Amino acid sequence: MDHEEARRILVRFSQYMRANLNIASKSLIPLKEELDHVNAYLDIVKARFPDRLKIMKNIDESIMDVLIPSATLQPLVENCIQHGLKEVTYEGVIDIHIGRTLDGITIEVTDNGIGFPESLLKRSVNNHIQIELAMGRLYIT
Repeated sequence: MDHEEARRILVRFSQYMRANLNIASKSLIPLKEELDHVNAYLDIVKARFPDRLKIMKNIDESIMDVLIPSATLQPLVENCIQHGLKEVTYEGVIDIHIGRTLDGITIEVTDNGIGFPESLLKRSVNNHIQIELAMGRLYIT
């Protein structure tokens, strides 16, 4: 890693840490802020593993101002890296899909890692937010 790349990663790390502090004080934040936080995290991880991680994004730009629970997306992405891709010896792929549905938005984060047992695939939190924890999906209605 050259001097400029190290500087860029240090700046991204400081942005990531500032966002952590900011997010902790809010219950809802715009999707754009959460994505900025995730992108800073991914830049740091990709610097550590430049040839082992590919990120695919399919994001509806028209919903960037939608308020979502803070610290929603980054933990899902981190879970993919820390658990789903932990034992992967090939290129790990994380796919982030965020789009509008008839009654809300869908946030889906998947990876090509080892997966989970069937018994963990679905859990409901309440009528407004349903999280399928093991699949990395969040439905907000």
